Amino acid sequence: MKRLLRSLLVLVLFSAVASAQLRYEIGAGGGLSVSSFPKDIKDFYSSGFGGGLQGELMFTRNLGMRLNVDYLAFPSNKDKLKDASVAAAAAEGHVINGSLLDIKGLNISILGVTMNAVGKIPVTQSLAPYAIAGVGIYAVSVSDASITYQGQNIPGSGTGLPSTTKVGFDVGVGTELTFGVVGLYIEGKYTTILTENNNTNHFPVTLGVFLNL
Repeated sequence: MKRLLRSLLVLVLFSAVASAQLRYEIGAGGGLSVSSFPKDIKDFYSSGFGGGLQGELMFTRNLGMRLNVDYLAFPSNKDKLKDASVAAAAAEGHVINGSLLDIKGLNISILGVTMNAVGKIPVTQSLAPYAIAGVGIYAVSVSDASITYQGQNIPGSGTGLPSTTKVGFDVGVGTELTFGVVGLYIEGKYTTILTENNNTNHFPVTLGVFLNL
């Protein structure tokens, strides 16, 4: 009897999945991101830019899963880096002219691969607000620094920082506007990367296009 009930349950579940109208979307987008980095470096970074690709599988009209691959770059604020260098030299009894100091590099890049749950609320046939939440892997790296003073390269300044790969989470909201098989979306999401000592946070706002397959 138990074996029969299990068989019937499997049959019901299989029938439900087989009859579900699975829907696929692929998309791409780009935009700006506001950083909220750890306090020891946050003064040197503000906004960044980037984009990404996504693939989405909707199990019902309201629920689905999405895979995102995103890349973001955050340029360093060279003026603030100069000011900090001048202040650090002065604290050690050295006087340097900030106008003769040139700093390049030290830009942060983040490559993330995330899996998100998606919940949509279609309000019309073409308009659907949605929310996402998920977990992912993020590779965070800092580009090499190049520092010169009075045209002379400072020894050791060309060494870069090793990249690190950490787990992170994101949560966001957006809206889709569909025109047949083509659509537009706008989305904002808050991302937290579990880096050592302090989390690395950023808030990208993305505008993109997608195709219903």
